[in-house]
Amino acid sequence: MKMGRKAFLGAAVCIFLFTFQSAFLMLTHSAGSDEEMYLLAAYRYVKHGVIDIAIDHPPFVKHLAGLPFLFMDLNFPREEVEAVLARSEPFNQWMYGARFLYSMGNPAEEIVIRSRLMLLPFGILLGLFLFDWTNKVSGPVAALYSLVLFSLTPLLIACSSVVMMDFLATTFSFGAFYFLFLYFRSLKFKDLIFSGISTG
Repeated sequence: MKMGRKAFLGAAVCIFLFTFQSAFLMLTHSAGSDEEMYLLAAYRYVKHGVIDIAIDHPPFVKHLAGLPFLFMDLNFPREEVEAVLARSEPFNQWMYGARFLYSMGNPAEEIVIRSRLMLLPFGILLGLFLFDWTNKVSGPVAALYSLVLFSLTPLLIACSSVVMMDFLATTFSFGAFYFLFLYFRSLKFKDLIFSGISTG
């Protein structure tokens, strides 16, 4: 359905509100223990090209979160980590994650914020998927209501502002169905390709 100017402006306000809240949280909240571990893994993946820490999740999110590390000179307990991994001993990735951030002279706040910023656009993308899908099914008023609820949901705001695996999985899972919906409406092959990419 055609979207009026008011609905478009309302959607822009909602996206801004969501982005502002997420940015505020990422700037004011310290890293959780899982986030410390994922940042340790992200550095290892990107700088050393080795995927051997926190391997219980696909590596895409950690590669993405680790991109800022390519432009940062950071200290990393490489020899100690590799020695423990080589001996097949239990690897306390949470302890090493905390050491990486707080005990080796690295700028912990800068590391956390830069990595979190890499994932924020995917929260915005989820909101845009939701808005467009609802607009196509039920019209601009329903789409705006859905985006208002999205932009004020504490769980979504909180998860979009940390380096965790959950939010990107949510965005791409939703995106896979969104593009599949577009494909069945228009039978455009590009939508099927995007659905496959989102699923992958």
